[in-house]
Amino acid sequence: MRTSAPIADGCELVITKRGAAGATATDGHADYSVASAVTSVIDTVGAGDAFAAGIIVGMFEGSDMDTNLSLASALAARVVSACGDVDRLPRRRDLDLPCEQMSSILETIRQYGVVAIVRAADKREALQTIRVLVRSGLRVLEVSLVTPNALDLIRMVVTEVPGGVHIGVGDRPDA
Repeated sequence: MRTSAPIADGCELVITKRGAAGATATDGHADYSVASAVTSVIDTVGAGDAFAAGIIVGMFEGSDMDTNLSLASALAARVVSACGDVDRLPRRRDLDLPCEQMSSILETIRQYGVVAIVRAADKREALQTIRVLVRSGLRVLEVSLVTPNALDLIRMVVTEVPGGVHIGVGDRPDA
């Protein structure tokens, strides 16, 4: 790959996306490759943009090319795992989860089909609500940050509520 024509013509970096076969890159001095992240492909719209975003973010963070390619692959996998494009892009902090774990979480959400969003006046009220939701069979929950002590509440749910709950945190500032 080091004899790539674009490199010979003066390009500093050439990245080749190969879909399910992964991606390769060369800077004329070293070759890099990454396997595609394992996921179920639902819709490929936005996959290339997501891949490019991963490369750009990695470069801005000063990561090495192997890390950049892995980040790009993880982003592209997130996007193709559901319909749409921008809605599937995670925040940077969400990408520290291994792709297999993220795929498992997404599959659980698909299985249950409902994410219960919990907002309450206080932690006690929210915990009661969550217990009722879990007893009724809901296993995917989001605690709104407008709930007082939301992060403490999540810690409590993890230790005090049995039943294999997937719980996250979120908020819509305009809601």
